[in-house]
Amino acid sequence: MKKAYLDCSSGISGDMFLAVLIDAGVPVDRLFSELRKLSLGFYEFKRTRAVRGGLVGARVDIRVPGEQPHRKLADIQALLEKAALPEKAAAMALKIFTTLAEVEGKLHNVPAAEIHFHEVGAVDAILDIVGTCVGMELLEISELICSPLNVGSGHVNAAHGSLPIPAPATAELLKNIPIYSSGVEGELVTPTGAALVAALASGFGPLPSMKIEKIGYGAGEKEFPGHPNVARLFVGELLEAVTGQPGLPGDEVVSVIEATIHEMSPQLYASFVERVMAAGALDVTRSAARMKNNQPGLALSILCEPAKSDELSQLVLEQSTAADIRIYEARRKVMAREKQELESPAGDEIVSVIEATVHEMSPQLYASFQEQVMAAGALDVTCSTTRMKKNQPGLALSILCKPEKGEELSQLLFAQTTPAGIRTYEARRKVMEREEAKLEPPASDEIVSVIEATINDMGPQLYGNFLEQAMAAGALDVTCSTARMKKNRPGLAISILCPPEKSDELSQLLFEQTTTAGIRTYEARRKKLDREQAAVESPAGDEIVSVIEANIDDMSPQLYGYFMEQALAAGALDVTCSSAQMKKNRPGLTISILCEPDKSDALSQLLFEQTTTIGVRIYEARRKVLDREQVTVETPYGTVQVKVARREGKVVNAAPEFDDCQRLAVEKSVPLKQVIAAAEAAYLQPSEKVAGA
Repeated sequence: MKKAYLDCSSGISGDMFLAVLIDAGVPVDRLFSELRKLSLGFYEFKRTRAVRGGLVGARVDIRVPGEQPHRKLADIQALLEKAALPEKAAAMALKIFTTLAEVEGKLHNVPAAEIHFHEVGAVDAILDIVGTCVGMELLEISELICSPLNVGSGHVNAAHGSLPIPAPATAELLKNIPIYSSGVEGELVTPTGAALVAALASGFGPLPSMKIEKIGYGAGEKEFPGHPNVARLFVGELLEAVTGQPGLPGDEVVSVIEATIHEMSPQLYASFVERVMAAGALDVTRSAARMKNNQPGLALSILCEPAKSDELSQLVLEQSTAADIRIYEARRKVMAREKQELESPAGDEIVSVIEATVHEMSPQLYASFQEQVMAAGALDVTCSTTRMKKNQPGLALSILCKPEKGEELSQLLFAQTTPAGIRTYEARRKVMEREEAKLEPPASDEIVSVIEATINDMGPQLYGNFLEQAMAAGALDVTCSTARMKKNRPGLAISILCPPEKSDELSQLLFEQTTTAGIRTYEARRKKLDREQAAVESPAGDEIVSVIEANIDDMSPQLYGYFMEQALAAGALDVTCSSAQMKKNRPGLTISILCEPDKSDALSQLLFEQTTTIGVRIYEARRKVLDREQVTVETPYGTVQVKVARREGKVVNAAPEFDDCQRLAVEKSVPLKQVIAAAEAAYLQPSEKVAGA
């Protein structure tokens, strides 16, 4: 049996469906033999070729002289029973007419049996429906897949007056079927066409992988300017049913189920993976994703056999927080695999691994816990940051120990930390032969004091002032890094290096000038190389510029775009913006302006006036620039300026002016990337370029 794909990019009607089957190879003599069994009186059946928008297809035109009776569903049923048509085709035709009667009855609040068929009960509609059902059977099509339906737009005149497109009956028949409108004025999907597709198609979507044997074209009655009113039918075998397909050895077809998930804890995800794998999934993967409102989430992907896709999709919706899923087919290449048992090397040792996740544990508490665990016999203790439920930060603890120590260390973990539960398992450990060797400290090492403290609510200006005072008081070095403090508040970790005799004085300064609640002081050995200061002259080509920086929050991107235009107009050489995390973990912007030194005051004032910043930082810097010039090139779309940068006379970069390319893209109605590519190609041609300003 064959499979078929119906392309309804120009909609579908009863006569188009019948025509496309005839063009795809339905034996016409056998088709007419079956249709003659219907007692419909005299009618004229014309089969021609028609051109629609440059495409040629079969055209079916059925004409009946005089007026036709308005038939009821019982009349149609008697007609089909008397005709002795092929059983499967007759049953499908009756099902379609019954569906049409039920839809019309629902729309007009009349029982289906009392509905008088108007257009659908005419001879041409009866022949279209019965002929299509018989044609499907004669072509031996076992499965029909259909594209989304282009329904058209505007209004259509019917027996009940002017109706919007899609007509009410058509719209009712197309429930749960993907539709769209390309803007063509006219009715592209008729009630007959909608009923046929709804009854005969087993699925809707893009053209599947097929080995195509025949293609049929069915022309519609009307012609639309610039739009080929033609339906297409591809008949053949789906790729997964093809054996011995060249170039695809070992391929298998699998279903891929994808979903994005948020507000799902890692514990629930782990349980979900177990259930999905138990239900027959071949693989389950996840990756971090950013969802709407910048919320963190998971991108979930499940690989399975096609027959399992519906069951696993239902499991995803039931067991996760996914609101929707995506399913598609893919080809999978697999290597020949086998399992082999490997014996454990004689030198390996068995150890217990104890794991837990904890929150609200400060570095000091962790350090104390680590000392206790190691003293109790742990072989190793490691810690890494993790995200817990409600996106709270936490620690992932892992303890390595001998199996007989597992129970004792697990108890210690419960007593000294805040885990809700622990995980314990056995593992093999490979160890190298080791020995301890005492090393004498080099004579050149010096002993220094290290003073450490964590601080919050301290702005960059206060830290800069403290740094100057600490260095003036004799500190050898002062460093600062970001830190997370209790209640997830951002803070600073400050470290001061000084001679031991200066530690008390600098500790006192730290208490006076910062908001620290406590400090830690210890001695350390410091290695240092012989150093000397050498004056380095600034290269002749460098230029001095001012850099103005500010942190801003509560400012929309639209205001930033306006400010950047004003800053550049006021003489800024460059303006950049990057995201920043401000106090109370609020998102903000870091704006940096590059300008000539004499422009710094004016641009600083502009920054205060046009943004929400309450302070700026200004410093001088050396800037290296390449020799630059602009050349004019001619493209098929118009003239474009190209920026050219040279170093030692050689071109190192060339880029078309974006504004020129954007303007031409709009004027010529072409893609912007096409204009840029044309400008780049024009510059690379060995023709003469004209230097511009």
